[in-house]
Amino acid sequence: MQPELQPPMMVNTPENGLAGNEIDLRAYWDVLLKRRRIVLAVFFTVVVVVVLVATLAMTPIYQASTQLLVEQNEHNGITTEYGIRGLDPQFLPTQFEIIKSKNVSRRVVRILQLDIRYRSHYLQAKDNFSLVASVKEWWRETAAAWMNSEQEREKSTVLEDKESWSDAEKISQLLTRQLSVKPVRNTSVVNISYQHDNPVLAKLVVNAVARAYMDELLEIRMRNSNYTVGWMNTKADEERGKLQKAEQALQRYMAEHDVVTVENKVAINPQQLTDFSSKLSQAQAKRSELEDLVAKIQSRMQNPAALENLQVFSDTKALDSIRDKILQHEQQLSELSKKFGPKHPAMVKAREEQALLRQEKVRELQRLAEGKINEYELAKKQEENLTQLLQGAKSSALTLNEKMIQYNLLKREVETNRILYDALLKQIKERSATEQTQAVNVSVLEEAVTPTSPAKPKKRLNLMLAMVLGLFGGVALAFFVEYLDNTVKSGEELEERYGLPLLGQVPYHKLKGATVTQSVARDNQSLLTDSYRMVRAALMLSAAGRSPKTILITSVSAGEGKSSTSLNLARTFVQADKSVLLIDADMRKPRLHSLLELENSFGLSTYLAGVNNTPPLVNVSQEFMQVMTAGPTPPNPAELLDSDRMKSLLETLAQNYDLVLIDAPPILNMTDALVLSKIVDGTLLVVRSGHTTRETLANGLAKFRRINSNFLGVVLNGVRKGRRSKADDGYGYGYGYGSGYGYYAEGGNGKESSRS
Repeated sequence: MQPELQPPMMVNTPENGLAGNEIDLRAYWDVLLKRRRIVLAVFFTVVVVVVLVATLAMTPIYQASTQLLVEQNEHNGITTEYGIRGLDPQFLPTQFEIIKSKNVSRRVVRILQLDIRYRSHYLQAKDNFSLVASVKEWWRETAAAWMNSEQEREKSTVLEDKESWSDAEKISQLLTRQLSVKPVRNTSVVNISYQHDNPVLAKLVVNAVARAYMDELLEIRMRNSNYTVGWMNTKADEERGKLQKAEQALQRYMAEHDVVTVENKVAINPQQLTDFSSKLSQAQAKRSELEDLVAKIQSRMQNPAALENLQVFSDTKALDSIRDKILQHEQQLSELSKKFGPKHPAMVKAREEQALLRQEKVRELQRLAEGKINEYELAKKQEENLTQLLQGAKSSALTLNEKMIQYNLLKREVETNRILYDALLKQIKERSATEQTQAVNVSVLEEAVTPTSPAKPKKRLNLMLAMVLGLFGGVALAFFVEYLDNTVKSGEELEERYGLPLLGQVPYHKLKGATVTQSVARDNQSLLTDSYRMVRAALMLSAAGRSPKTILITSVSAGEGKSSTSLNLARTFVQADKSVLLIDADMRKPRLHSLLELENSFGLSTYLAGVNNTPPLVNVSQEFMQVMTAGPTPPNPAELLDSDRMKSLLETLAQNYDLVLIDAPPILNMTDALVLSKIVDGTLLVVRSGHTTRETLANGLAKFRRINSNFLGVVLNGVRKGRRSKADDGYGYGYGYGSGYGYYAEGGNGKESSRS
């Protein structure tokens, strides 16, 4: 029984989008080997063309550096709440900004006369074109043109006014952007660096920056010292006035509201609230309990027996005494009834006494019930009294709290003003004491020297980074191209994704056209020949009982290698001493006659059309087999192949030959192969690795499923190194052969050569 075609299934394979659940490193390596040209192209382009050329074309830039020790004077530190002086965490960042300020840059320009002596080094156009600088400038202009915020418009205005700046201002702006200020970690040392294509100028500028920074600090201190002390004195006077007003307001409020008495009441009031709340809870619980009991009593007042059954009356001494008397009279009455009749005077007297006792019990029950009702009324009254007391205490507490809130606000205002006033007085005293000291101590640890070697470009680093980026970029592009490649690549994919029986894999070969078929015919020991022997063996075992005698060989689309496969399979069967007839049924684009260098004036088309009464068979002496060429192209190939004459021809030929191989057209856009597949013993599908797309193969298989043809299996043609199935690992394409070969015929113009 032949295998049934299954619909395609999703399989996690490296060729199927590299999305497997398990990482197959060898599969990834195979992808890189296959796409190595992409990897090398990207690597070479990035490393050599872009980075290396750009690096060599850059102008050497020299860097000069100086180190400053920047310390905060201990008298200017921050005093903590524990009296410990510490350094301001914003001190060093502030100094960095001062060093990079425009004022310092302007001082450097004046000190070195950069706008006069070195103007050409800053303001003349550079001969070297800078792509990065051009991109930055374009981005600034674009942002200024499209941003609507006021800040961006101001930036745009500044850029437009550049032309009106003086040379000194332009150079100072350049220095501000180009200067680098960095701290030395965990120290108070500051490293100042400056880069320029002139090493001497780089040294002069960085040393001048250190001098200009110290001059700027002195000017800042002189300018701000008097102003700061004056401002603090004025502020202290204001705070003193606020403090006096706050103290007077507090004194008035304390006198008007007797704050001393209020404070005592505030201390007592919470305890009263707690006591009243506790007593009220107890009274509410007692009232609730009595309320339930009274409800039961009132519902049973007319039924003394039910009233007596209440639990509250079960343990009352007066009732217990009456019950005992009633019990004794009942016993006496029982004894008298044994001696006398019911009308005997003794019996009558005993019954009267018993009735009196029962009446006495009812009266006692009523008395007890009325006592419980009175107790309930008393509990309810007590609850109301406690509720009124609690509400009064709460109202009093709210009034006291309102007074204390206002008192605390006034008191807090006095304390706040006093703290501010004391702090200002302390700062004034400290400022006066340290007025003559320098706030920042600056000393030059190491002056800049003329650099002898350029700081950039860093050719070795650039090259190494380019190599890494180029390699990663090439690898990423290789995997991306592999991801976009939706062709069938391995036999494993055919078996697992589509459920197709794989009869063999034909390796990729660089030979073209008839050279391929000649190679198979001449070299019986080659890997190519052996792969067709494997297909021959699989075909002979593909059907139970007997081997198929008429086999249709087709492909999904052109260029798969079906014609060369048909011819080479025929040769392998001839080598196995089988009588073989090879029929070229591709009457639209016949190929076999050109591969075997035969005439095509007569053939299958002329026989089916009735031109020949006998099949025009051609003996290929060097091949030891017979061939029927396609003949001239008819106008209706599908109708001829579906005729009774074709069926009769195949039946006759099957009786005269051990095997009849039929080379049929592709099935994608033509019905010829589908028509023939219904009248042969089996169909063999040729799929070319890396050429047949998954969608095309799925469409072709769907056509075979619809007509329920006898499908023998598939041959994977043109398998390159690395595209083998797992079943072949370690053994190549069969038994004992390597996997470093591949086969396909020719490509280019869409015409089928040894692939078709």
